[in-house]
Amino acid sequence: MASGWLGCALIGPGNFGRGLARALCEDQRVRFVGVLGATPAESIAGAAELGGRAYASIAELLPDAAVQAVLIATPSDTHAALAIAAAQAGKHVFVEKPMALTVAECDAMIAAAASTTLMIGQLQRFFPLLAEVRERVHAQQIGQPLTTLMWRHDMLQRAPGSWLQQRARVGGLLHQSCVHEIDWLRTVHGEVAHTSARLPAVPIQAGLDFPDAAELCLTFASGTIATLSACMTSYLPAHGGVIHGTHGTIRFDLLAGSLAWHTASGERGHHQREAYTVQAGHRVATRIELRAFVDAALGLAAPTVPGSEGRANVAVIAAALALAQIS
Repeated sequence: MASGWLGCALIGPGNFGRGLARALCEDQRVRFVGVLGATPAESIAGAAELGGRAYASIAELLPDAAVQAVLIATPSDTHAALAIAAAQAGKHVFVEKPMALTVAECDAMIAAAASTTLMIGQLQRFFPLLAEVRERVHAQQIGQPLTTLMWRHDMLQRAPGSWLQQRARVGGLLHQSCVHEIDWLRTVHGEVAHTSARLPAVPIQAGLDFPDAAELCLTFASGTIATLSACMTSYLPAHGGVIHGTHGTIRFDLLAGSLAWHTASGERGHHQREAYTVQAGHRVATRIELRAFVDAALGLAAPTVPGSEGRANVAVIAAALALAQIS
């Protein structure tokens, strides 16, 4: 855009959406235009906190010429319809993960955004610690990766009756949480050739209508095999992994902020990031991805996570669920 400015609006001013908007507005090239919530009261409250106009409906927001781009941070089942409407109105779109709940929805979003920017919020690939792991693997510090074991065990309590407890709204554990690990593993090992999953028949957390634990196995076209253990209702949270290669091993802990490696040549090391918090890494990653979105919307660069990447993640999930075995 010749002006060098990007007028942005937020659709979905929940806790996460408001955090996105605040981070976006740190970019001096952004003019925040307004907020659209699920209700007029939510729009008014969001605009009171973030600034700009409180839109009454998507039909009021999309014709506004001051809005060149939108951030979509709404329930997952609404992503496709909102992104398609925005793209068809000529708006650039940043949509939170998962891109959508089905591959068909992803395809429709990509088609609608043929002449605008579509970027997916796959935050984890930008975490500094995980970016360093990826760089070391790509530099062949441990040779050819053979196996990866990754685990993400969270305690994500959902309020009774929340949309976050409903499979129809979020897709389930793989869409809601594991899509981050699937995306990051793809940036490390390439495209997935085969996938399978096992999910327990009974959820741990009361009120969920989908399993909140899963074991996922991915075989990449490169031959690397990855196993992901996931649980969103774990009483002992953990988030990390280990990668075994032909010439060494890398182990990382995202909660502790540590990284260790040992190679066949005898090289070994350990990094402990000082004053580390996951929240700090989250803030850094958010700034990186949103700055990349603004760059893309202004025509300065291609989006770092285009629709094709979001679609690939949803396709892996769809394949896993099609073959899932309930234990």
